[in-house]
Amino acid sequence: MAKAHGYPGFPNQLQAATFDARLTLMLFAHMPIAPAEAARGGVWSFLACVVLPDVVRWRFGSVDSATSLERYLSGRRNTFQRLWWRAFYLGTRPHASYSVEQLVHALGEDELVQVTERPSLAGIEGLAAAVAAGMLDARIKYQGLARRHLMREAQKRLLRLSSFVSLESISAESLDQHVAQIFEKVAESFATT
Repeated sequence: MAKAHGYPGFPNQLQAATFDARLTLMLFAHMPIAPAEAARGGVWSFLACVVLPDVVRWRFGSVDSATSLERYLSGRRNTFQRLWWRAFYLGTRPHASYSVEQLVHALGEDELVQVTERPSLAGIEGLAAAVAAGMLDARIKYQGLARRHLMREAQKRLLRLSSFVSLESISAESLDQHVAQIFEKVAESFATT
């Protein structure tokens, strides 16, 4: 897979993004491990430091700089761990309109980080997929708005909403409605400024 995306030459931005999307889906499909096992750092450090260190260097290195240790060690920035968890969060309660594959390929890196790396929101079953789908729907409806601003402001509003609404307890349909309303309000606020 790395060779198909430019390995051993360092990847450009498009190659890196496409590689990450494909690897996300492959890891999740071929590593059917429980979340408790995925939370153990040794799994990911072993993959990055022993099995595929050359791929880590290729994906996050450059001719002029070394690869950060956080890409090898377990944690939110580990090359493989971050991708497996993305697929897990997006797939725990898949969205009715989008598959996990569609979401992974349609969202950019910053958007995926916003959806899957906020601890207070990412762990809510179905929320990551609802937010990703809501952002994609909003981007179609409001083409003039910057996706980055739309996503970041929606996440802030979701954090505030979670203080008043138990997002963990509502149905998938209600969750989708709340998320859609948030994206509508964000889009309206940008349209008036």
